[in-house]
Amino acid sequence: MEDVLNELFRYGHHECLVTTLGKDGTVNVAPMGVDYTGGYLIIKPYINTKTYENLLLNNEAVINLTNDSVLYYDSLLNREGLKFIRSLKVKVPRIDGAVDYYIECILDRYEHLGKDRAMMFLRPIHIEAGRGSKLAYSRANTFLLEMLIYYTKLKAFIEYGDVNEALRAFTKVNYYFNELVRLKPTEPLVTRAKSLFNETLNMVYKAILSKT
Repeated sequence: MEDVLNELFRYGHHECLVTTLGKDGTVNVAPMGVDYTGGYLIIKPYINTKTYENLLLNNEAVINLTNDSVLYYDSLLNREGLKFIRSLKVKVPRIDGAVDYYIECILDRYEHLGKDRAMMFLRPIHIEAGRGSKLAYSRANTFLLEMLIYYTKLKAFIEYGDVNEALRAFTKVNYYFNELVRLKPTEPLVTRAKSLFNETLNMVYKAILSKT
């Protein structure tokens, strides 16, 4: 398992979709950065998130590795578009879709990073190849993923009342949106990119109004 993980995470910091299970059995999906070091997969969720809450509740998670930005989008803004399948070693389900690898994990320990975030050490207990994203490198796909990353940052900044940082994050969303549109990609990227940009713009507008 270690050789496979070292190969998958050979470039250091990567993006993934983390599935966890709530007290009522609801599946939570969260886009998140992940690192592999010392035999652990390390994530750093905000402590006001379901990912953090659910991991403390039942100590289980699945790292879903994919290059398909549509899955990242759906996890945030189109949850009804996601389907799930059973895992082998944990109760938390996997995403049923264009996933390259599933890594089933147990929370080993965690520590707080300041007052807002936690560093959580996940011990992998099972890894399995999915059906794969089967996607050639696409700049438009990458740009949508970057938009989503800064959207999640912007959302967190607004929740913590940091409008200035939220505006900086919005400039990144705006930049990647313009770059994506310039490439004239096909569906489903176009519709999702426009929807994400409008959602982000609306959030910033409301945040600015709340400060005036």
